[in-house]
Amino acid sequence: MNINKIKTIAALACTATLATAFLLLYCRTFYDFSNLAKERILISPLYAFFTTPILFWVSAYLCRRFSLAASGNNMGNIESAVNEIDKSNNHQKASFFLGFKTISICALSSLVSTFGAGSLGHEGPSVQISAGIFFNAANKIKNFLPKISLENWIYVGAGIGLAVAFGAPFAGLICVCEKSFKVGSKKILSNFFWTIPAILIFALITPKSSSIFCSETANLIYRPKEIALIFLLVIFCGAIAILFKKISSHFYRKFVAIKSPKWHLVPIISGLIVSIIASHYGPNSIGSGLTMINSALANTDASLSYEEVIARIITTILTFISGSAGGFVAPSIAVGAGIGSVVGQILSSIDPKIFILSGMAAFLSATIGMPITAAMIIFETTSQTFFIFPLLLSSSLIAFCCTKIFIKRA
Repeated sequence: MNINKIKTIAALACTATLATAFLLLYCRTFYDFSNLAKERILISPLYAFFTTPILFWVSAYLCRRFSLAASGNNMGNIESAVNEIDKSNNHQKASFFLGFKTISICALSSLVSTFGAGSLGHEGPSVQISAGIFFNAANKIKNFLPKISLENWIYVGAGIGLAVAFGAPFAGLICVCEKSFKVGSKKILSNFFWTIPAILIFALITPKSSSIFCSETANLIYRPKEIALIFLLVIFCGAIAILFKKISSHFYRKFVAIKSPKWHLVPIISGLIVSIIASHYGPNSIGSGLTMINSALANTDASLSYEEVIARIITTILTFISGSAGGFVAPSIAVGAGIGSVVGQILSSIDPKIFILSGMAAFLSATIGMPITAAMIIFETTSQTFFIFPLLLSSSLIAFCCTKIFIKRA
């Protein structure tokens, strides 16, 4: 191994340590702010009617005023930055998506939004922030090691971001491969191999803890009737996920296109509606969705109501179109868990956890368009036996294929 490669690995390890430490702090703060927002809704709902619209506006204003790339679906900024580098080798344009200002605003906006009872996840900002840290570090290091690949470092950052957000190192590795494949990268293998040492650093410095989702092992018997019912659920989740994405993207683009002062009304009205919904349907309808997921998995005898699921979908869409920073991964898992919980109670002869887990994998896969990553996230975060993984992977792949079919026919 030559000296330049050793220096590159050392620099990568230092950057991975910095990114992991910062993301652990960010995620902890995000959870704390989310819990405070839920307490405010439960204890002082009238007070929330004033604070939520104001905080939604502040979150949107930060992105509007300082970096529009910080808002929206943060995970998509990885592909956008890599495309700019591949097309024109223009680091300045890539900085629009991953520069220090953008990732700082992304972190701040998402924290303000979740403190205001927003319903987006922490994983989208985690991925963008981590990729930004690696991108900026690589730009500095290129002065001494000109042969390093910015694309490799950006994807390593994305993998670390997802791994830290969910405590799921294997999902982070697979995410790098699937994201690289989606954009037609010629560096899939090198992106993957450079991510391995960074993931090892994450595993070494991250405190050992239990899975973020509390779940006992699901009782699955692979019988034709069960499989048929699960696949019907998966197809339904795929269809709802497409509608969810289309509505969110359509109204977000409409919001971004507003140039007049009228844009101020969008986050204010969105925040007011979210506070009303949250005060009526409770904490399951707001936050990143971890409370809702654990409610479904930990107590399968008491299913979530379809009203809570609909409330969660509406608050997520409203938070997204208000212009706040945040991700779709955790909220998508929450919606899938809610749909699975409702169906599981109707079909009580089958372990409800089977439907919940399948719904989580299916809805997430259809939303993010990365089926293997979706299956691995659910597998790692719920501590299921490997016997369940084929079900999760099948659910993800079927939902993903359904989205492709539905989109082509639309």
